[in-house]
Amino acid sequence: MEVKSIMKKSKILFGIFPLIMGVSLSSCEHYVYTHSGANRQHSRTRSRKTTRHTTKHTTRSTRSSGNSYVGLRTLKVAPVDHYVITSKYGYRYHPIKHKRILHTGVDYATKHNTPIHATAPGVVTFRGTKRGYGYTVIIKHNHTYSTLYAHMDHFARGVRKGSHVRSHQVIGYVGKTGAATGYHVHYEIQKNGKPINPR
Repeated sequence: MEVKSIMKKSKILFGIFPLIMGVSLSSCEHYVYTHSGANRQHSRTRSRKTTRHTTKHTTRSTRSSGNSYVGLRTLKVAPVDHYVITSKYGYRYHPIKHKRILHTGVDYATKHNTPIHATAPGVVTFRGTKRGYGYTVIIKHNHTYSTLYAHMDHFARGVRKGSHVRSHQVIGYVGKTGAATGYHVHYEIQKNGKPINPR
C-alpha cells in the first residue's frame, strides 16, 4: 500500500510541476533536444570552417616553398659525367696568358661533345660568345645564385636567352672554344654576380 501511494504521489508531482512552470513535459523535452541539436550543428559547422582554413594555409605554404630554393650545396655537383678535374678554383699559372691569375671556376675535362647538364633549375640569362670563355651559357637560379658553363662546342637545341631549364637538362656540349687548350667545361658558381669557390 505504501509503495502504491508513493507512486501515485510521484505521478501527481511530475504532472503538476510542468503546469506550474507554464509548459508541458513534452515541450520541455522538445526544447532540450532542439537546443542541444543546434549546439552540435553549430559545433560541426565551426569545426569544418577551421579545417578548411588550415588546409588552404598548408597548401599555400607548400606551393610557396615548392622546389624554388637553390642553395650552394645544390650547385656543388659536376655538370658532366665521367670527367677529370684539371683545374680548381683559386690562383694558378694560366697556360695561355703565362701569368698567375685567379681561376674563377672548376675545369672538368672529358670527351669532345659530351653533354653538359644544368646543375639546377633556372632561367637562361646569357647564351653566346663571352671573350675567353668561348660559347657560354649562364643560368640564373634565384636572386642569389647563377651558374656559368663555358668553352662549349655548341649549344643544345631550344636553349636560348629567357629559356626555362630543368635540373640535369642538357644545355650544350663540351668543346674548347675561347681560351682553352683541351676539351673541357669551365663551371662557375656566382653569388650576387661574383664567382665563388664551389668546392
